[in-house]
Amino acid sequence: MIPILIDTSALSQEFALTREDVDALLESVVKDLTAAAYEQWMLQSRVLGKSRQQYQRGLVVVNQGRFSGAVMLTGTLPNMIENGASAFDMKVGFSKGAKVKQGKQGWYMTIPFRLATPGAGGFSEVFSGSIPTVVYAAVKKQPLIPTKTGGQRTKGLSFDSIPKEYQASTTRPATMVGTKKFEEYKSKTSIYQGITQIQGKGGPVMGFRRVSRNSDPNSWIHTGIVARNLADKVLQNMQIETRVDMAIDNFLASRGF
Repeated sequence: MIPILIDTSALSQEFALTREDVDALLESVVKDLTAAAYEQWMLQSRVLGKSRQQYQRGLVVVNQGRFSGAVMLTGTLPNMIENGASAFDMKVGFSKGAKVKQGKQGWYMTIPFRLATPGAGGFSEVFSGSIPTVVYAAVKKQPLIPTKTGGQRTKGLSFDSIPKEYQASTTRPATMVGTKKFEEYKSKTSIYQGITQIQGKGGPVMGFRRVSRNSDPNSWIHTGIVARNLADKVLQNMQIETRVDMAIDNFLASRGF
């Protein structure tokens, strides 16, 4: 909350403003500052990568009455990006997901991820990363097979089909989740194993990973999120006094002063 003090008594005397005029002036200033805060916050969020769109959807303008306005950041992930988050076990969230299924050995879920093709410009939340050119070439060489929905996709990329320089598994360093230490974890295979191109050889490139109750306890540990503190940058760049003066001038001009 940012309290804004405006000497309305001086303005009232100088321009012979009525009580209704003063209220309308204050309301105009509040609306202008709220809109400016939202625009500045959206501008600051452009530094984010593939999480930008979800973060921006979390920004909500709240109507708090005539003389008070607010821009709030809603949603779990947007607030984790803003304020930071220590390491956490993603399996906990997955186990409560809407798409979780139950099997004989407990819950399980298939996690899809989409890879941007070489040359794809910009960032989007739908992409989990970009696929190297040589790996993409290997995907396109795979034979087409039918899908259950009547379409086509390429056969999932086998380990031997992955270029050797990309066959290596990935490693997550040891990390702490609360007071519990999770040791270094090395993935079982290359992240590119099994990826496929949907709708033949011109559609999106997708990969799939299975997570379940029986997954390795170390396998889905997120190492944490560094706080971006974009709200602080919004306040630093708002130039509140200047905007208040401009809002007052615009209001008075609209009334013929």
